[in-house]
Amino acid sequence: MGPWVCLRKYKVHAIDETAAFLTWMVQQLQGKPHFEGLSGRTYDVKHAYKQFGIAVDDRELVRLAVRSPIDHKVSLFGVDSLPFGASGSVGFLRISLAVWHVGLFVFRLPWTAYFYDYTIFSRNLLVSNASKTVDNLFDLLGIEVAREGSKASGFRSSLRVWGSK
Repeated sequence: MGPWVCLRKYKVHAIDETAAFLTWMVQQLQGKPHFEGLSGRTYDVKHAYKQFGIAVDDRELVRLAVRSPIDHKVSLFGVDSLPFGASGSVGFLRISLAVWHVGLFVFRLPWTAYFYDYTIFSRNLLVSNASKTVDNLFDLLGIEVAREGSKASGFRSSLRVWGSK
């Protein structure tokens, strides 16, 4: 392999990364003027498995292999969208981490990405700005996120982060 080949394993930000990031933020902000605390929120991409389709020309090339629990035979299935939910879901993870990267480096969002969930932290004073920035980013990218219900609880001082089971 030449030097231009980059072998990379895509890694989601589970509870370890999220906790380390939050710890770092608190250490940086403690003792600063106007630091009244942090809040966080998790954004859930709605129907993530349906939002990221496979190009029509590529559908004949993408297959999932599934072993039957009954006869142990392997069957191949075609898919119309990128698979997700496992570390081998490279296409989906590329999109997920690309969105995280844009938010982090373009908009300076203090957030993590766990498959199709994004956890963001904000100083309480800036919660409204952080919320509007994330909402606008998802709108610009055409990605639907939960905006109501149990998966859209808003910013809180205590929250459940996906990947922390």
